Amino acid sequence: MVDLSHIPLDGEAKRQVLRELAQELLERRTAGLALYRPMPEQERFHACPAKVRVFRGGVRSGKSMACYAEVARAALGQDPYGKYPTNRPLDIWVVCYEESNIGRTVWRYLFCPGAYWIIEDPQTKQLRAWDPVLDAGRESERMPARPFIPERCVRTVAWRFKKDRIFSSVIIDPAPGHPMCGTTIRAFSSGREPPQSDPVDLVMIDEDLKQEAFVPELISRLADRGGKLIWAVFPHSKNNALIRLHRQAEQESGLPNPSVVEFRGIFSANPYLPEEERRRTLALWTEEERKSRDQGEFALDSVLVYPEFSPSVHALPIYYGGTPRHPIDSLFPNVMAWMPPQDWTIYVAIDPGHTVGAALFIAIPPPEVGDFIIAYDEVYIRNCDVKQMAQAIKRKLQGRRPEAFYIDMQGARVSTAGVSYTAIKLLENYFRELGIASVRTGSGFYPGSTDVAGRIAEVRDTLITRELGGGVYMPKFLYLQARCPNLEREFLSYRKRVGRTGVDDTPVAADNHLMDCLGYLIAAHPKHVVRPTVADQKERLRKELLNRSKKQRRKNVRLGVLGGGSP
Repeated sequence: MVDLSHIPLDGEAKRQVLRELAQELLERRTAGLALYRPMPEQERFHACPAKVRVFRGGVRSGKSMACYAEVARAALGQDPYGKYPTNRPLDIWVVCYEESNIGRTVWRYLFCPGAYWIIEDPQTKQLRAWDPVLDAGRESERMPARPFIPERCVRTVAWRFKKDRIFSSVIIDPAPGHPMCGTTIRAFSSGREPPQSDPVDLVMIDEDLKQEAFVPELISRLADRGGKLIWAVFPHSKNNALIRLHRQAEQESGLPNPSVVEFRGIFSANPYLPEEERRRTLALWTEEERKSRDQGEFALDSVLVYPEFSPSVHALPIYYGGTPRHPIDSLFPNVMAWMPPQDWTIYVAIDPGHTVGAALFIAIPPPEVGDFIIAYDEVYIRNCDVKQMAQAIKRKLQGRRPEAFYIDMQGARVSTAGVSYTAIKLLENYFRELGIASVRTGSGFYPGSTDVAGRIAEVRDTLITRELGGGVYMPKFLYLQARCPNLEREFLSYRKRVGRTGVDDTPVAADNHLMDCLGYLIAAHPKHVVRPTVADQKERLRKELLNRSKKQRRKNVRLGVLGGGSP
């Protein structure tokens, strides 16, 4: 009971104060955050301390609910895991796909009632979150939950379009005299240039982005304060930034303190949706739609240029239970130091460029080893000049002479910055200077095929598995996984263009440097060529000299006989 004896009020005034205190206590006990009960995957998301957390999921899978609850907890100083400061005001940003999402989604989740349902517990008579199992048949008794951020905590709102509830910033006061008073939540559209300079404590991205440049810029804004980024997202396969974070989360999944962690929300596993509605909805989706809309998986097969590619199929070496799947897998006891044997044929393709300079090395084994094309090494240099490229290629060749060089002739004929020579002329000069030469073209180059569609079709043919006998199925194209990480990355991110009318067959001109190199090589139909080794040449020369000596002796004998005949 609250002691009001020290307040100089009459009885009715004290009763009014008590009523107000009781009302505020009730509001606090039944506030949106107070009754919020996360599902297990949502709880894992809230507990995770990683710098970047991606909550990827299908429709109505709980990803947005978890992220907006996280924003409200941070803004009000109510994070039960202590991930955010509570001794000063915070700066929080929410980034939406377009401006209209701010009113439709951000304002609704944070400042309006109804983010989830609540109901009166029949035993305790207290309000709690509605449970579809415990409360089956009581749907008519449900009530919308109070807002995550109550109106009493909102000091001011800076509106862009008030009638549409589109705001630019909201200032939050968690409670009178609280050290976090003045916490600011700002909302942005991803259609604009990313905001710069300001340090931020928490960034939330809501669904897709128009500009992928937002992600690195937003992450850089977190450095000053050790801030965090969360992303509630449907698996949009056209978003490179999301796919890169997904790959990084996969790579760091076994680390003790990963920088990026990914969580999955599943539509069919959401118990707060009626079971019958879930069943009907799943039945109306195609298999591909179920993967993305239900399971939250990337629907990549329809947009990847090479959906046939898989590291588990095309990588070298691969062993099953300690046994190589094919004799070729056993040829690489030390992958990082491996070089093709002298009787293998080497080809090199080059994609010159300043932003990224790339080269791919392939080897064709003799027929007795198998009908394979093996990408065994790569060059991938950012901010590359022509001399760097030539030096890197020399190091990779280790004194070997490839059969031929192929190059992006169109790009190589463009003059480099500040130099009147074209890249191909400079590269030829550096090749001669460094003693780099191929068997067929010396320090020169064959032009790579400019038929993009044709190159892609031929590469696809080499990716398809074939029966090699004995129940072994393998493709013609293979690659050394440890030596070609950028080739693998480009295979997994090289996409077709996605427009308003859907997916077309034109590849996006990004993440394609080694893809172009591979296309040049495959389109040239590289073959194994029998070239005599130095030892072979010496043996051939020895035999030629020996045969020549024998012929001369026989000739001398014949001449002697003729000269010494009867008179």
